[in-house]
Amino acid sequence: MYLFVYSRATKAHPGPVVHLSDSPKDECKLLIGFESGTVVQWDLRAKKVDFRIYYDEAIHSVSWHHEGKQFMCSHSDGSLTMWNLRNTARPIQITYPHGKILKEGRKEACKPILKVEYKTSRNSNEPYVIFSGGLSYDKAGGRRPTLTIMHGKAITVLEMDHPIVEFLVLCDTPYSNKIQDPYAVVLLLEKDFIMVDLTQS
Repeated sequence: MYLFVYSRATKAHPGPVVHLSDSPKDECKLLIGFESGTVVQWDLRAKKVDFRIYYDEAIHSVSWHHEGKQFMCSHSDGSLTMWNLRNTARPIQITYPHGKILKEGRKEACKPILKVEYKTSRNSNEPYVIFSGGLSYDKAGGRRPTLTIMHGKAITVLEMDHPIVEFLVLCDTPYSNKIQDPYAVVLLLEKDFIMVDLTQS
């Protein structure tokens, strides 16, 4: 099956696809994230676009909230954007988890956030936001590969000895439309395999 989604503004294909997922609320709604910063929701039943989002920074990954009403994108400038389906004109939140404001008022340059997972917890109103990358550049050109775990005001940064190939958040339920209750993160590194227990401080 081939799926082509064209932008009316540019009359061209938005570029390479970096994300593809169905909505937790409706499996006939397909969310497509393009590297260029464009996000499109495609209705498989009606065979039409529900909405298009245009953002200035390249997208690396997208993660849904379990209710299917909002999603989070990770970007090349080390930012995370939160989008609500009620109003897709602009993000409802933009955060730079590791970016500091410098004396001149501009933001510190950060590495891309390569992957983000946005998970909810039954025991807490605060979601888990888990991502790889996003640290600021230092004078030596950067630090070791990292995984960041944000839960409420708590931020834990884990430095790895080897580059992260992939990570997966293990949850109590396999269903994306339920509260996930994450309990561990599994990391595949280039030369290692690690499991992080989220139930322990």
